[in-house]
Amino acid sequence: MRGAAAVWLGAVALGCGLINPNIFDTDIRLQRQVYSQDFGRNSGKVPAVPCSGQADTCQQVSSVVQGVPARGVCDPQSMRCQAEASVTLSYPVNLSEDPAFQSGVAGRAVQFVRAAELGYSLPINTLTFDIPEIEIYIGPQNARNKTDPGVVLIGKVGPFTRGQTISDSAPMTLAIADGSPARTQLEQNIKNPKAPFVFLIHAQPRISGGDDVPAGRMELHLFPKITVGLPR
Repeated sequence: MRGAAAVWLGAVALGCGLINPNIFDTDIRLQRQVYSQDFGRNSGKVPAVPCSGQADTCQQVSSVVQGVPARGVCDPQSMRCQAEASVTLSYPVNLSEDPAFQSGVAGRAVQFVRAAELGYSLPINTLTFDIPEIEIYIGPQNARNKTDPGVVLIGKVGPFTRGQTISDSAPMTLAIADGSPARTQLEQNIKNPKAPFVFLIHAQPRISGGDDVPAGRMELHLFPKITVGLPR
């Protein structure tokens, strides 16, 4: 009886177009992406000094963090100067040149994108400060900043404490939500693999007065995985 019911349900699904026997799903793991930022070998402490407001450039802090991607800023809550480290890194993607994509698709046109996710790891982290979060974006090939036209947020990962690592062999996962602007953008890129695009990561942690000045190195790896529907 159960077998008959299963056959009947399968027939209904086929008849209603819910299952297309001419389409099959395949998982594709794209090339690993590496994002690296070096803050150097600075030593010392961020000066603990008061500030007068958001317009205050906190020159005493800025002079201490010269030579690294950081600057002095005024925290309006505490009215104390902080060092703001800023990182924006891009990674260009051309699916028509990605061996895993080309092998998986084998010249066929992608009909559907069933699922999409980003694995991520942090195998190198010698930073002297915590990273509350890292934002991950997708955008057109010429995008270099998260505010550039066409750039949309995929999601956020973190927090990461100073020295915390995540190995490549046990990455964490960030799902790209179905129906989200990022998912829509990624689907368009997958269906038009000859059009290059970029992934961007952005982090902007702040270091308080009395803490170590920004130093050390971080390396974030992304492992994009997609499940696509292909014609048989």
